[in-house]
Amino acid sequence: MKKALSIFLLFTILILSACSNTAIQQKSEKEGEEPTETELTWLEILEVYSQENLSAQNFFETYSKYIDQFTSTTARNMANEMYNKVVQHLITSKDNKRLYFLYTEGFIKHKEVLSKDLVKSVNQIVADVKIEEDAKKEKIKRILSIIENKNFDSLHSYIDDTLDKETLDSLLSYGYAIEELQKNGETNHFFDLLLSISPLYKGEKNKEIEAFVTKYLALDEWKEKYIVKINNRIMNQEYKGDQVKNIPLTAGMSKQEVVYSAWGKPLQIKIFPTDQGVSEQWIYSDIKHLTFDNNELTGWQE
Repeated sequence: MKKALSIFLLFTILILSACSNTAIQQKSEKEGEEPTETELTWLEILEVYSQENLSAQNFFETYSKYIDQFTSTTARNMANEMYNKVVQHLITSKDNKRLYFLYTEGFIKHKEVLSKDLVKSVNQIVADVKIEEDAKKEKIKRILSIIENKNFDSLHSYIDDTLDKETLDSLLSYGYAIEELQKNGETNHFFDLLLSISPLYKGEKNKEIEAFVTKYLALDEWKEKYIVKINNRIMNQEYKGDQVKNIPLTAGMSKQEVVYSAWGKPLQIKIFPTDQGVSEQWIYSDIKHLTFDNNELTGWQE
């Protein structure tokens, strides 16, 4: 009886072992096979999004959506290589603010597939930009404190060349509008100051500023007239001929730097609100245009 039981157990173990080996072999074959048609389609989508920094967010979102659905090792490795490529391109092009946004907002969340060098670089860039952003927030708080205390003399003498021009102009115009309202009421100058405040400002006390402006202007009217005013300001600015230089475009250039370059002023400007702020397209011809995101040059086509 014991001998029969032993033989049965041995036979069972052999069967289970054979099944296990077969499963491992099948899995190994599965992992090593070529990508399926569906996987190839996903990889093509990722490849398109990996080409430009402007599409980096779409790339990371698409990668997160599909990566766990890849069944072949080949497809997974190709996706991971593109992931490294996109991060590396953001670093090489010095698009630090975009990299910071994508990281802090949780789009770059698969750091485990990055090389050790890239992880180190990303961590350093995020730390450096955070210091800059914290310093920017403190400056904004300082300006708002001056406005809250109605210290308008200090406001008129306030100078800062580190804040982006649109943010600084919006905050100063907000303070000047409060001053004008208190001194002279709802004058034409007061409404002109309101239209110098960006409706896309998302910083400290943005809701309070929006409530102040929309007390006197409808939100749609404010947005429409602000865009018209900014366009006119750019198109009608006078620039000396000797300021135009034959310098190459580089990511991160300001609008003024681009105008001072050989590209000069555009024929047309289109402004588009985005979740991260504002995107502008400067059009020079049917195929020649520039793209700005939050006042920084991010792409161009010649």
